[in-house]
Amino acid sequence: MYRPGPPDRFELPAAAVTAKLVRALEAPRPRPRYYVTTATYLAGYLRRVLSTRSIDRIVARF
Repeated sequence: MYRPGPPDRFELPAAAVTAKLVRALEAPRPRPRYYVTTATYLAGYLRRVLSTRSIDRIVARF
């Protein structure tokens, strides 16, 4: 899972996830999803803007 070397571009420390988790646990009405990395923010934005077919094409390239 983890390999030696420089961190991945989208890799964040565990503290980033912990901060979102604490926020969700303390919220009176937590949201269904919390984005943590830049890639998840981008994917959430693309889901709102693009059609399913367009997203499938983009994902198929990677």
